Amino acid sequence: MLPLRLLALEVYQRLNREGTACALITGEEKRPVPFARVTASTIEAVDLERRYDVCVADEVQMVADPHRGWAWTR
Repeated sequence: MLPLRLLALEVYQRLNREGTACALITGEEKRPVPFARVTASTIEAVDLERRYDVCVADEVQMVADPHRGWAWTR
């Protein structure tokens, strides 16, 4: 499992375990959660057409990666 995907999964699991409804979206899977106002996602899977109140981006240095940086600039 890739590190960013694993991080998104860990956040998804922790928040749901603690009682905060959280959905998960990665390039490989989608786990919708009814009434979730929080989504844990990899950058490649973020809907850039949607407006967000808050967005926290981990590993922002990946923008320079020639294989993954495209997700930040589309």
